[in-house]
Amino acid sequence: MAAVRKSTAEQSRSVVIVESSRAYAAMLAAHCRQMRMVPVVCEGIGQSLGQIPTLPRIAGITVDAALNDGDGLDLIDSLRALPHLASTPILFITADDDAALARAALIAGATAVCRKTMRHCVENALSVIGAELNAPLRSGRVLVVENDPALGRLIASVCSKLGIGVDLAKSVSQGLTLFHKHTYLAVVSDVILAGRETGIDLVRRIRQIPDDHARVPILVTANHNDTARRLAVLRSGADDYLAKPLLAEELFWRLHNLLRRAEAGTPLASTEIASANDDVPPTTSAHNALSERETEIAQAITQGLSDKAIALKFGISFWTVRSHINRIFSKLGLFNRVGLVKYMIQQHPPEAVRGGAMPLHTRQPGK
Repeated sequence: MAAVRKSTAEQSRSVVIVESSRAYAAMLAAHCRQMRMVPVVCEGIGQSLGQIPTLPRIAGITVDAALNDGDGLDLIDSLRALPHLASTPILFITADDDAALARAALIAGATAVCRKTMRHCVENALSVIGAELNAPLRSGRVLVVENDPALGRLIASVCSKLGIGVDLAKSVSQGLTLFHKHTYLAVVSDVILAGRETGIDLVRRIRQIPDDHARVPILVTANHNDTARRLAVLRSGADDYLAKPLLAEELFWRLHNLLRRAEAGTPLASTEIASANDDVPPTTSAHNALSERETEIAQAITQGLSDKAIALKFGISFWTVRSHINRIFSKLGLFNRVGLVKYMIQQHPPEAVRGGAMPLHTRQPGK
């Protein structure tokens, strides 16, 4: 039975449209309404910076390149300096086909760049911004094994946006009792739990169950500075891990993607990923394709840093980090962080990925 969406008042989120042309702003606003988002139109930098702090739920922002009271790039810089907008999608819209301007916008922190005349590009970008609101709802439940009540509530809140209910356990024994009684869409577990057993033990015991229930998607949360346990999580058979502190939006999409792949019948367990990697060993030439910055980010991911933490470490925007990660996956033929961490470990010992060895992109065969 399909889950019922929340009311419009509960679900509505704003899109701030900073646009000098009233006619073009009206077109953007109409498309936002079709996506069940509330458009808030501002004509310039001053008005937008005054309006944004009053809006509780901002799904995204569109910024015209040439505004009446300044440059759109300056506005993006100002927006990215606001902590609550660090991960908010920003669409930069320009009338010119200027590659240098587009690059400058992406470096400043824009999520995407579109020309005004390419309406399909603009509408697609707005659809991505509204994707969370329009993501398909599912019926079913997720088992959450977490002994921190605050984190348990955060995970339950994210699951509710997907239309999913939550059963909460605080220990491995409680979790396994629930798991054997019910059928779950996924399992989300912390590493540190109440009692003597850990989330790693839970993953191993679920994967050892001799039926199809053992293939349930499992996402494990782990402290970013706990390298040994995170590696053990991957070896135990978890499909994905998420470093703390948890970002609700990232957790939403991690769960959404896990469930979508599971529904499509795609095997996700890292034990299966490992066997696939064993059949096709990584090559040095593929790894040398990574740039210096991509190698640094790959190492940071292996160390357990979140995208936000990586952005702070290297002084770049959150969305620039995402862009680098997508290129890394594409160059190495990988699909997620689990595969990347396994690849890095296979290529180099743990000491290398902790930053104590020669940068990986410069290492030559036999050196």
